Amino acid sequence: MTGFTLIELLVVIVIIAILASLLLPVLGRAKQAADSAVCKSNLRQWGFALRMHVDDFGTYPKTMWLTNDPPGNQFWWHDQLTNYSGTPGLNWDLAQPGTATVQKGIQVCPGYARVWGNRPVWYLGSYGYNTVGAYHVDMDRPGQLGLGGEVASAALSLCRPIQENEVVAPSEMVAIGDATISPAAMWGGPCDRPMKYLSPYYPVAWMDVSDTCMNDVNRGQVALFEACRLKIRRRHSGRWNVIFCDGHIENLRAKPLFDVRCDEVLKRWNRDNLPHRETVNMLPR
Repeated sequence: MTGFTLIELLVVIVIIAILASLLLPVLGRAKQAADSAVCKSNLRQWGFALRMHVDDFGTYPKTMWLTNDPPGNQFWWHDQLTNYSGTPGLNWDLAQPGTATVQKGIQVCPGYARVWGNRPVWYLGSYGYNTVGAYHVDMDRPGQLGLGGEVASAALSLCRPIQENEVVAPSEMVAIGDATISPAAMWGGPCDRPMKYLSPYYPVAWMDVSDTCMNDVNRGQVALFEACRLKIRRRHSGRWNVIFCDGHIENLRAKPLFDVRCDEVLKRWNRDNLPHRETVNMLPR
């Protein structure tokens, strides 16, 4: 009885390597598809929680980012949905490790945990809220056509919650979706973090639409966002899961979601379903 010759053994190894190279991309896409399915399920639960909050109060959750209300009233959007989602609040300060309990469940997209590492997303959650819409007057007073509230003064001293009937086209209005990422170097933190608000004007989103979608202010920051963009592309094969105000979910490429050169894209972020292009001074060039 004879064994394998060296040539035969090498041929077998080469065949196995070729089969592995063919199968691994398929398995990777299957994993991304499975992660996306779980992510959509998470968003469905957030959609139910949002719907129950609106039914009880007649308004959408305000966000702490837009208001200087007394400290006892300062909550992020997901904190205001805890009674409906069954999830505890999330920590925002990663500079103090151990101050928050690691959370999972509907707060964490498995795609984020896979490509980013668990700590940032488990502490902060994986989803962003359409806080300000696609309407910007200037950087000191952000736009107010999203769901996070209407600022009554430039000092952000008051923030009026948005009534349900102010959303003209619920089936076309973005509510919650996969978060964009803020590079650590932008805020002096220990690691990159998911943003708790969702905006078509965030540089990672611009870059994924077109390399020319960066305005003069951000041209020097491209390198900071490049690594974030590459990881986001691995999250759901370059697509974004989004739930709209009427509760339906879409899996979109970056362009129909973030390309603010298109009026139809601008409208889906604003509660009056208008682009307001005449007032926007932050459009990419």
